[in-house]
Amino acid sequence: LEVGPDPVLTPAVQRTLEEDGDDGRWTVIPARPEPAGLVTAVARAHTAGVRPDWRALFPAGTVPGELPTYAFGGRRYWLSQTPPTASAPAGGPRHPLLGGALELADGSTVHTGRLSSSAHPRLAGRPVGAEDLLPGEVPLVYRQHVPLRLPEDGGALDVQLTVGEPDEHGHRGVTVHSRPVPDSGARGRKPAWVRHAEGVLAAGPAPGPAESGPRPALHRLDWIRVPVPADAVSEPAAEPGTVFVRCVDEGSGDDPAARAHAAARQALEAVQGFLADDRSRGARIVLVTEGAVAVGDEGVGDPGAAAVWGLARAAQSEHPGRVVLLDTDGTEESRGAVEAALATGEPQLALRAGVAYVPRLVAVPAEPEAEPGTVGPLDPDGTVLVTGGTGTLGGVVARHLVVVHGVRRLLL
Repeated sequence: LEVGPDPVLTPAVQRTLEEDGDDGRWTVIPARPEPAGLVTAVARAHTAGVRPDWRALFPAGTVPGELPTYAFGGRRYWLSQTPPTASAPAGGPRHPLLGGALELADGSTVHTGRLSSSAHPRLAGRPVGAEDLLPGEVPLVYRQHVPLRLPEDGGALDVQLTVGEPDEHGHRGVTVHSRPVPDSGARGRKPAWVRHAEGVLAAGPAPGPAESGPRPALHRLDWIRVPVPADAVSEPAAEPGTVFVRCVDEGSGDDPAARAHAAARQALEAVQGFLADDRSRGARIVLVTEGAVAVGDEGVGDPGAAAVWGLARAAQSEHPGRVVLLDTDGTEESRGAVEAALATGEPQLALRAGVAYVPRLVAVPAEPEAEPGTVGPLDPDGTVLVTGGTGTLGGVVARHLVVVHGVRRLLL
């Protein structure tokens, strides 16, 4: 360790002692302050194996600390700056699609939100209508200016739905505006707002029993008598490539639920085993039930057998032509007509007194028309055409249809 104004001997000592592994250091050089040079020399000596007397270097009372034996872990203490999100005031109204809402001092309400094809895929590829922004049973008469469509390039729209304060009749004005959301790096003026629709919102009458009850059906399932091949009746024989399974469980007692579970389990095991057997390729399995379906005015005699039909229909859709359902009434005539009924090739059959029936979808007979001069109730789900609806008188008629008759769609 050389102490002096200039490192004169240290380079020569280093070259001389290279073979012995010794090292020489200097403490003071002209280009470095003396305290820094001294501390640097002591540190280098310490790394070379020298044990300095640290008490002579540091003030009295200083306790040296141990270095950690693990990697230093950095922790960030800067506060994260998240942009504020728009939300509805506490206790305020919320829109199911737009979310946040703001009640203004004049009694009107502004619903704001951001819509995009990625966040709302059900609205993509079609105009966004009033039934989307005002869901539920809400009578609304509106005039559309420009269709509201979500951008196809993945962009978003800021949408405003403004509901005005109620007038003396309780009606509220409604307007719908939107504008494209600019890119984060875009500068300059923001896009202008576009008015898409304006209308009148009114409280409609509560739905009565006719509106909330079941609607008339257009079609129903009926069993149609089907002719069987004559040769199959005259020369009955065993059906080749057909496996019969009688889906009746006699050991489940009188519990209908237990019988239904047992019959369905038996049918499932039979169908799965049949379809998994390589020897049954090209053959079909016939599930024979009794009283599983209602033909004509009769009722379902065996709920357990009906469960078999529901299960087997799923197997028929997965394996067409491999599973056949055959329901009988247990009579001798029906037993004798089994082979002839299967010869029809129908996947679902019912035998009643030896006669074969197949299920078909038939139209429900129309109700008798009203007498001339009478008008039935207006269908709230239908559309009412108002000729001259853009005028003053047409507006009065349109409002009457909405408020009194509960009409939700008007064509002006």
